[in-house]
Order: sequence, then C-alpha cells, then structure tokens
Amino acid sequence: MSDISRRSVLAAAAAVLTVPLLGGLAVRQVDTGPPGNDRPPAPAQPFEFDVSEDGTRFVFEDDPVFSDGLPAAGNSFVTQGWIYLDGTLGDHDGVVVDAAGQAQPEFPEEVIGEWTCWGFFIGAGAHSTHDAWVATTQVFEFSDGSTLTSIGTELPQQAGTVDRAVTGGTGSYAGARGEMAQTTNGHNGTDGVNADFVVHLADGSHPSAGD
Repeated sequence: MSDISRRSVLAAAAAVLTVPLLGGLAVRQVDTGPPGNDRPPAPAQPFEFDVSEDGTRFVFEDDPVFSDGLPAAGNSFVTQGWIYLDGTLGDHDGVVVDAAGQAQPEFPEEVIGEWTCWGFFIGAGAHSTHDAWVATTQVFEFSDGSTLTSIGTELPQQAGTVDRAVTGGTGSYAGARGEMAQTTNGHNGTDGVNADFVVHLADGSHPSAGD
C-alpha cells in the first residue's frame, strides 16, 4: 500500500485538477467511544443519517499511479469514518484530532455506527474533473450490529449528489433493496469527506424492519 498521506494526495490533486481527492481508510481499528444511540435509524421511509470520514486513515495501492503519484484507473483504496444521527454535522467537521495525533469523533454521543468504503479508481482516476472517478462498495455498520450495504460510482466534486443501489443488509435491514442518495458536503479538517445519506427501501425488501 502507498505511504503517501491523504493530505499530500489532496495537495497534489489540487495542483493538477483544482478539486480535492476523495476519502480515506484505516489500517487500524478505531474506537468510536461509547455509542450515544445503540439503535440503527428507524426503517420508516425514507430515513437519513450523516457520515464523517476520518481522513487520517487513507490507504491506496502503490500501482497503478500517474507520474505525479496520484492513483490511476485500477488502483484500489479503502476508507472509514463515523455514522452520525441525521442533522448532527451541519457546519461541523464531525472529527477532531487529539493531542496524540489520533482522530476521534467530534460528537461521540451522536455516533450510531461505523462506515467503511472500498473500491477502485476508474476512468481518468484521480485526474478526473467531472466524470465518475471511483466505483465503490459502502458498508454501514450500526451500533446494534445491523448493517446496510450499497454500491455505485462517485464524482470528484466537493459538493453534489449521486444515487447508489442498496444491495442488502443484516439485522434490522436483512433483505434490504432500494436506493440511497449520497450528498457530499465538502471536506472536514482531516481532509475526509462529509456526506449525508437519504435511504429509500423498496416495499417489503427488509422483512425484519417491523420486528
């Protein structure tokens, strides 16, 4: 895996494209602290939540890359962050870096789970300015153990909305199918992406939702 930091990648990307690079993962498990809410969002239609990516946890492959070190098509990456109750972030970062240099959730009492995203750069890779640049799988793991998964492509712009397919889930979301709208709201202080999600599940697609 590349040891280029997320901040270095973003700085290089800004010089090439004048748009920042996307999100980042962890090679370590992060303690989200005591959850403030041990239930996933209610399966009422639609339901919403926020995600704040921890940009200090960014890993992508050494190859393929462009001559400037930015990821090219076919390069894989992984990233993680925190899931918050809908409306928590607003103009806030959602992540803070402590004195030891470790990123922590800004509002631990509002954390309802952990978000994991992995995928591949496509098209013009990190040199993309408008077209889809990554194809990703996202897993939303809520504090009660329920999960929701989605797949789709994403755009390089700091702000905008893309629709993603909901492909399944476990627990409260077992059998889930439908779509979710992902709206990116810029980057936080760790250079991670902040986004909100609106989920529309197909009728009868999650049989345990009424349990």
